[in-house]
Amino acid sequence: MINNLTNDEVLSIKTSASLTVFEDIDQRNAISISSFANTNGSLIVRGNQLNVNPDDIIYLRYVSGNNWHLISSSVTDFDMDVFAAATSLAEGQDNNRGIGFYDNNANPHWSYYQDGANTSGDFISGKGYSIKTSANAFLTFRGKLMSENVSNYPITENVNGWNLVGNPYPAFINANINADPDANFLSENLNSLDPLAANIYLWNPTTTSYDPIGNGLGAKYIAPGQGFFVKANAGGSTINIEKRMLSHQAGDLFLKENPANKLVLQINNNALISETTIAFKEGMTNGLDVSYDATVFSGINPTFSIYTQLLESYENIPFAIQFLPDFDKKNMIIPLGILYEEEEMEITFSLKESNLDASIKVYLEDILLQTFTEISGTTGYTFFHQNDTNGFGRFFLHLQNDALNLNSVDTSNIQVYKKEKPTLQINGISNGLLNICDIHGKIILKNAIIHSQNQTMQLPKISSGIYVIKIKKENGTNFVKKIIF
Repeated sequence: MINNLTNDEVLSIKTSASLTVFEDIDQRNAISISSFANTNGSLIVRGNQLNVNPDDIIYLRYVSGNNWHLISSSVTDFDMDVFAAATSLAEGQDNNRGIGFYDNNANPHWSYYQDGANTSGDFISGKGYSIKTSANAFLTFRGKLMSENVSNYPITENVNGWNLVGNPYPAFINANINADPDANFLSENLNSLDPLAANIYLWNPTTTSYDPIGNGLGAKYIAPGQGFFVKANAGGSTINIEKRMLSHQAGDLFLKENPANKLVLQINNNALISETTIAFKEGMTNGLDVSYDATVFSGINPTFSIYTQLLESYENIPFAIQFLPDFDKKNMIIPLGILYEEEEMEITFSLKESNLDASIKVYLEDILLQTFTEISGTTGYTFFHQNDTNGFGRFFLHLQNDALNLNSVDTSNIQVYKKEKPTLQINGISNGLLNICDIHGKIILKNAIIHSQNQTMQLPKISSGIYVIKIKKENGTNFVKKIIF
């Protein structure tokens, strides 16, 4: 840390090293900053660049090969064509190469750098890009120090509201209030973001999905050269990325997370992985907690996803992170949803992570197959997915302070079957209440009275599909069955 800096010689900031200039810099020679897979060198200049013709900043960012990464330029005045010519970009179809541009007003949203076009211009400060190299590589960004704030950077709503932006500085950005309670990206820009998605979304190559970063799961930082998605509020807005948000951090901070009172649920089909998080915190509600709860990223159509529904409001909206009040010894039921485009594929449901009290049991209810499976330990639940069970309605998560007490019901003499549409025949239950919902959880019929051992029920007009029949007997036991109309 120094007050002012004048460098007549080349200055090198090695991997894991850092330098803070509290006032001004008179840059007379090059400054080189290195990074590697899990470490990043960084430079913060709080004041101004005094040299009207400064030398270059060279930032080296490491990326693994044959994987897509979200990036941004850590320097200004750097031509993309020069960068592309010096980088081992992956090759695609129709002269496409491995630099992607996201446009929320286009169809498709992604377009790619064209080999031989040579008309791309400079990288834009604050803009994010995607990149894929053919091998592990150090991306070389060579340009001028970004010594100003990025103010009023436009983010648009257009078709879906998602904007790919990025860190324009050779230092870390405090992402949330846990990183810095005052100088952080989310606090500064919260009013510009969609309340349902008031998070930062980072690409996770392990799950091939976008992970939300909000204010609830520990201190988070955006590394130098890191791109990320944000979702604009209705009508679009602007964001600010300011130097006061900068800090030095050690290690791989792209996806760093501190422990929290939470559980992480995962689905896996031996090729794809998806996860959803349920967390508990004092002061949270059963409804929307802005910048804590986060919807599933929808900037591209997901092909494999697990998510939850808020316990209050925003019905049928998929959430990747849901915060709830502190678990207070009351049993809790949380709706789960699954999306997968393939038909009749085997999927395994598991509890990937939990630091809840050991006395809390976690059960998965499968309405379709009428089963309850404890997944508190290492036991998972494997099932065959069907396209017509996409969305909410089939699965529910039960949190209990003791073993789940399931009332048994003798179903041997019970018959429930469809007659001419829309008519249902119920035999073997003389007294009960009938409820019918579609596979997404929408109630079709509620608390219709059964008063005869052999009763024909006239149903409302319904469309073809799978429906869940639930009959509650007078002794409190339940009969559940799937029927296809």
